[in-house]
Amino acid sequence: EEPEQEPERALTAALQLPLSAVLDGTAGTDGSALTGRENRCLLYPTETERYLCLTFFRDEYHTDLNTGHVTSLVYDKEAGQQVTLDEALALAGQTGAGLCQALADQFNPTLGQDVPDADLCIQNQALEGFRMGADGQPVFYLTARTDDRDDAVLDAVSGADNLYIWAGGTFTLYDQHTLEP
Repeated sequence: EEPEQEPERALTAALQLPLSAVLDGTAGTDGSALTGRENRCLLYPTETERYLCLTFFRDEYHTDLNTGHVTSLVYDKEAGQQVTLDEALALAGQTGAGLCQALADQFNPTLGQDVPDADLCIQNQALEGFRMGADGQPVFYLTARTDDRDDAVLDAVSGADNLYIWAGGTFTLYDQHTLEP
């Protein structure tokens, strides 16, 4: 086998299920079919001197308060193999739990500014994927819900699921609804 076929095989395996569900309109996590307008995907390929990266963003519309999900594939051209999430975390000196806590630590202090009496917090953090940045360091993608700490006590806001991007020690909130390219 030629070594250059390995990235193609890994890419096919990693994206086969999520991509086929998007293409055939069955990507609804609740088993429902989604229309083209409710079901979008973006493929974001990047290449550095050492890495080939493909970030697959899948937006599955449930409400306007959902930002979508990420699947990613990173191939190390020098080593001739796929980079695992554990390897990327080690390279960044991070853990999945540490990134989830850092996300809450960064955003929780500012969440109540728009609704002063609400007790809002980051919840249900999930590390979804990564890619390698131009500097050779991982960029991580996490999803999390922003909602009342306890809806049974106070339901001040309708919770929203968001996508956050970690690079260089800080998070930014991805805004898929921006009108700018």
